[in-house]
Amino acid sequence: MKKLKQQFLEVSDVLELGNPAIIEKDYWVVALLAELAKGTPKHHQMVFSGGTALAKSNVKILRMSEDVDIKLIPKPEFEQLSRAQKKMARKTCIHVVEQAITQSEKFTVESRTVRDEYRYVDLELRYPQQFSQAPCLRPIIKLELMETIPLLDVEPRSIQSLVAELYKQPQEVKVFDCISIQATLVEKVISMLRRTMSVKRNAERKEDATLVRHIYDVYCILKTEENKKNLDLNGITSLFKTVLEEDIKRFGNQHVEFVTDPKQELQLGLKELEENPVFRQRFVDFVTPMVFNPQPHDFDTCFASFKRITHQLLSSIGE
Repeated sequence: MKKLKQQFLEVSDVLELGNPAIIEKDYWVVALLAELAKGTPKHHQMVFSGGTALAKSNVKILRMSEDVDIKLIPKPEFEQLSRAQKKMARKTCIHVVEQAITQSEKFTVESRTVRDEYRYVDLELRYPQQFSQAPCLRPIIKLELMETIPLLDVEPRSIQSLVAELYKQPQEVKVFDCISIQATLVEKVISMLRRTMSVKRNAERKEDATLVRHIYDVYCILKTEENKKNLDLNGITSLFKTVLEEDIKRFGNQHVEFVTDPKQELQLGLKELEENPVFRQRFVDFVTPMVFNPQPHDFDTCFASFKRITHQLLSSIGE
């Protein structure tokens, strides 16, 4: 652990992050993925998604990401089960995941939230910490497991921590199925807009101030894909419509305006992001300290890209 501590300090200095706790957390996030890769649920495929998956892809978002989002994709035989059997299969899947985590003795489960017959499980994990927490970080690793339909492109990737990358060490995770870049883009646009309006409609809902990281991530994806002339707008639009339909089914009972007129609700979300200064401040608080990107990445630069792709996607609704 003493050697690791020194490495965290050195990598933090090289990347000019100012706080080695950020590098430390990145290391343990990847260590968690290495443990998850050992689990083999019978009825589900585990797919790594979200900002952390993006940070470990060929899109260089050059920021540390602190959560682990895993999509649980049902295998074909799962559909043959009864409702009670499906619930038990999900519960068993979560047990396999928790067992893989706790057997490592590196992590402890601090809290556990289960919803919708085990379709959604949120675990807060304590990890080894040698440094005081950075204000932009949560003191835990949040592991989110969510069952979803097999609609997203999946690609296998190797994964390594920033420590392994800078010290030219082998990848800690040889292979893990990951959500495609284009599917990540679509999910981040919809999630940012929908959740912004969900909280605005009901102030009692728990708000995640770090969600503004989606705006930065979308900017990085677009910049990378456009530079490679790899932006397939038709493919992205098709994915957008599919993910939107799935989200309407999943969240409709708690956000009626989203069901009634999804296009207008998402447009209102974009307007709220642009006009409410709280989001600009959150960007400064929760994005800027996590980023080691020498290129301009201020709120205005990133939001301009986010706004442009949002307009393109929303214009496809109803076509």
